[in-house]
Amino acid sequence: MLMAAGLAVASMFPSCSSAELKRSRLQTIQKSPNYKNGVFVNPVPTSIYTGSNVWDVTWRWMTKRNRILEPTQELDFKSDVACHPLLSNNGLRAIWIGHSTVMIEIDGKRFLTDPMWSKRATPVRPFGPVRFFGSPLMLEQIPKIDGVIISHDHFDHLDCATITKLAKTGVMFYAPLGVGHLLETWGISSDQIKELDWWDQVSVGKNHTLIATPARHFSGRGLFNRNSTLWCSWVITGREHNIFFGGDGGMWPGFKSIGVKYGPFDISFLQIGAYNSDWKNIHMFPEEAVKAHLDLKGGVLLPIHWGTFNLAFHSWTEPVERLLTSAHESNIKLSLPRPGQFIDFQDISINSYWWKSTA
Repeated sequence: MLMAAGLAVASMFPSCSSAELKRSRLQTIQKSPNYKNGVFVNPVPTSIYTGSNVWDVTWRWMTKRNRILEPTQELDFKSDVACHPLLSNNGLRAIWIGHSTVMIEIDGKRFLTDPMWSKRATPVRPFGPVRFFGSPLMLEQIPKIDGVIISHDHFDHLDCATITKLAKTGVMFYAPLGVGHLLETWGISSDQIKELDWWDQVSVGKNHTLIATPARHFSGRGLFNRNSTLWCSWVITGREHNIFFGGDGGMWPGFKSIGVKYGPFDISFLQIGAYNSDWKNIHMFPEEAVKAHLDLKGGVLLPIHWGTFNLAFHSWTEPVERLLTSAHESNIKLSLPRPGQFIDFQDISINSYWWKSTA
């Protein structure tokens, strides 16, 4: 959130090489029931800032930054992906790579969510939030992917360097409305892009379906193109398993509606970090993630969007510690593997306490 607050520049829409394609995309956006008065809108009335404004938040970040926010020693993780057998046709496995990046294996297909391998989440290097630890595996170590799933266009979720490298493999990108144009300006073929509106769905092979579901958040890679593209959460269904990927966003009643329509879910991947009372509508607190998990009819909660970048005023371990307390009170199962750890559904309810030995 603080990263977005500080981006007073950066245009997301360079000129399009194909006027016809640009016109077609614009017509699709304008027909969306979620597009009003030139911007996309949230499913419920939402103010991004509920206390201070963007300039107050930015000034506070620059002048009153708490030095205990980040790890006090260097972190280094290596993935054990090479030690595991080939993809199972009816299994469910996952690797939390960091932040909102997860490699998910579900019933014979493999998906990668919000891939972010760069050191900084920013358009202006060498400035902006820097990773607490490098990716536990290189992009070249990622096995064949059946689809890249994108929740929205913020820099910590949509990284140009990572996306363009993945595109060279020919992988398909599944994204909310408007994001496809940005991908094309990065040189990605339109044949590799599938854009969805809320509640749209697309089949991936014979047994898998991706459904773009609503989320309460916002978009824009600068302050001057706010909400020009859509944001979403995702339902991923396979032959036997069902997953919810929240991406990023605030608490809202729609979690319960999604749970009724598509749940129960074997795993829910939900954001727990980068919260603050000044932007409580568009980022969940850990306790709200627990409630959302229950509303979704989730089986195991694997938290994302924490422990990787410094994006708020809380300490880097506070989100997971608050989550542990709330999950215990609500008697829900958590999965807290170390970054890069390959976990199987049979032993997915684990707690590695990896942050305690590195804080």
